[in-house]
Amino acid sequence: MGFKVRLSHLIVPGKYEEMAEWFRIQDKQRSENDSNYRPPKRYINQFGESFRVECEFMFDELPSDPLVYGVTNQQEFFTFIVPGSTTMDVWKEID
Repeated sequence: MGFKVRLSHLIVPGKYEEMAEWFRIQDKQRSENDSNYRPPKRYINQFGESFRVECEFMFDELPSDPLVYGVTNQQEFFTFIVPGSTTMDVWKEID
């Protein structure tokens, strides 16, 4: 049985390319530091002038210190997202 954690962020207009490059750099660094690192799946949705990015993380067990908006060691990521637009959903796989 597993869990899916989905984070959704509204992207600041004009920041999509910069954010996508940031994701690539972070995934590369994390892979180099942890051979077990699995990058999250990411999806993009455009509506009007806005983009929303969805990041899906898969876990066998939920982390004891869950992903919480505003708690991160990656403050530069906040420059890409509209404050207050982040949502988080946790899904449990059905046996």
